[in-house]
Amino acid sequence: IATIESAQQNYDAALAILEDVVEANPQNTLALFQLGYIHNSLLGNPSQAISYLQNCVDYNPNSVGCFYLLGRAQYRLEQYQEAALSLERTMELGTRDPYHYYWAGWSQINIGNCSRAMAYLDPGYQIALEGSDSEIVAAFETVMPECRSSFTPETVDESDIEIPEATPDDVATPSPDDA
Repeated sequence: IATIESAQQNYDAALAILEDVVEANPQNTLALFQLGYIHNSLLGNPSQAISYLQNCVDYNPNSVGCFYLLGRAQYRLEQYQEAALSLERTMELGTRDPYHYYWAGWSQINIGNCSRAMAYLDPGYQIALEGSDSEIVAAFETVMPECRSSFTPETVDESDIEIPEATPDDVATPSPDDA
């Protein structure tokens, strides 16, 4: 029901339902993920999302989706070091999502680690080329040259790069097996 409410942009109703679920079962990582997703991605409130997503990864340290959203929320709050760690965990868990690779690379750029960024950007770009999402391919093509030349974090003006925002389809909702 919360998913339907959210799809109809009835976010308050969706949040209330999900809060009730978490109150009844604080370890329900699917509900924690959805609460984090609504707050971070739909309402633009990453500070509210952080606690739900941190609980999600605490209860399920193998959830790619929860680590990805946690990293994105941390990034939005300019907690770049924490974001880099969370997004690196998505790589360790074996994601094949080009958005995950992109943001893992971009978070490394923001902490001045271009060599580590390229370890994510190169394979992520190849994965993106295999797909049909021209927006993420273009984002890789824009940022990768910055790391291949004389890079310092100050040489990349993030406002000049159209960085794709993951959509619900890009962020795999954890299945009951990994949530």
